[in-house]
Amino acid sequence: MSSELDKLNYWEEVYKKEKENHEESNIELEEWFEENCSKIITWIENHFGEEKKKHVAVLDIGCGNGLFLHKLYKKGFLNLYGFDFSREAIELARKYFQKNDDNNIYVEVLDICNIEKDVHSNSTLRRKYNLLNDKGTFDIFFMKNKQNEYFTHISFFLQVNTLFCITTCNACKEELLEIVTYFNKKNNSTIKLSLLDEIIYETITFAGKKGQIITTLIFKCLFLFIQGHIDKDYPYISSTKNESKNEGERESESKNERENANQNKGKSENKNERENANQNEGKSESKYEGQSASEDAGENANQNEGKSESKNEGENSGKNGREK
Repeated sequence: MSSELDKLNYWEEVYKKEKENHEESNIELEEWFEENCSKIITWIENHFGEEKKKHVAVLDIGCGNGLFLHKLYKKGFLNLYGFDFSREAIELARKYFQKNDDNNIYVEVLDICNIEKDVHSNSTLRRKYNLLNDKGTFDIFFMKNKQNEYFTHISFFLQVNTLFCITTCNACKEELLEIVTYFNKKNNSTIKLSLLDEIIYETITFAGKKGQIITTLIFKCLFLFIQGHIDKDYPYISSTKNESKNEGERESESKNERENANQNKGKSENKNERENANQNEGKSESKYEGQSASEDAGENANQNEGKSESKNEGENSGKNGREK
């Protein structure tokens, strides 16, 4: 579909003219989806609550003139960030923030297609966000059938528990869910988008069908850990987990082998000790038996010697008697 909405020059002219009108005639700034913006802000307020407002970090993707961030600031949100590829838009936003003393809003010029290159480790935009908001930028990619490219770029900011609020006037709920499902299956990450909520707007009827002019879905970034889903839809995760599991099993097996070896070694040592003890005991008994046998032999010899002497004495006595 041919459109000027993805052309930088188009938006530069739009925001340049808006800046001139605001400065010269004090004409209020215009916001994309302005008539529905209040519902989005109300949802954000209700979700995070009064106590968390000051600590919630929000990133507005394609922030334009910054009016959405300004409204959040007026509601008590203090960690607000945004980017847009139009320099005229960012200059207008900064002047508007300065005029209204919006001191806690940071915006910069950034092309969504260059996020990976331009948002380096020292960049102010490089941080953990509680909420990503997009109302309009996705549509530009969708109209050019590049919605998958859009999610690839945005995934740079996705972290566990980050909320992602998308508002579109081109894709219906079912189409957006289908796109997100495809992204979940194809992106090389264990972080997946899960539908959290939907903002309901006034419906219209066309050709016998009811629907909303715009769609706003809120997704939550989750770490995928359900094994059944991993095996079915994300085999690369399953294989990684299995490799880790196999390593663990190998370590466990090695540990068991070492324990068994130590046990066998202990058993062998105990067996050798018992055998040595038995051998020593046998030697001791043999020694005692030998000593006893020698003593008995000596006694028998003495007894026999005594008997022999007695016999000889008797024979000599008888002989002497006859001679007399």
